[in-house]
Amino acid sequence: MAGTDAQLFFTEAATPLGKLILLSDGERLCGAFFEKQKFYPQIAARSRVRDDAPAIFRDARAWLERFFASAGKRAFPHEIALAPAGTPFQRRVWQALCKIPAGRTASYAELASMLPESAPAGARKMARAVAAALARNPLIIFVPCHRVIAADGGISGFAGGVERKIFLLKLEGARFRVPAGVHAPRGEFSGEFSGGF
Repeated sequence: MAGTDAQLFFTEAATPLGKLILLSDGERLCGAFFEKQKFYPQIAARSRVRDDAPAIFRDARAWLERFFASAGKRAFPHEIALAPAGTPFQRRVWQALCKIPAGRTASYAELASMLPESAPAGARKMARAVAAALARNPLIIFVPCHRVIAADGGISGFAGGVERKIFLLKLEGARFRVPAGVHAPRGEFSGEFSGGF
């Protein structure tokens, strides 16, 4: 995200998974968050302004419509101006993440192995750092962290809630395993979710 004192514009976008709050510096998309998701940004009121006019918000809504209409297969992260703020390591993780196509998944260690600093033996050790970077992804859906699953094919955490992750993976036709005790939504997303892991 841009610096805490930088002027940010925000708007809302409706999705089948609920309302997304979109943040922009006026030219690029800096954030996309579900309300009350884990790591929801705390931005001072003086630093944010409601404004639906920036063209990037129109582009983001069109991108989201394409994403949900095509099961993620006709909406690509490089098609929209994104400006995620994070550490250099987090940004490398998010860039690698954007290489995983819709309908495919990768484990945390597989994603770690895509990073330049990962030696083959080090990928497994880096998996936790990769998971931490994914949890801080400021552009949920646009930077598809939902495509990363546990090494055994099971669902692991998602800042937007596990039910939303399951919905997105089902939408894209990905193969994964729902752990015992986790509610797997059927058909349309109800809009109700536990928000937990």
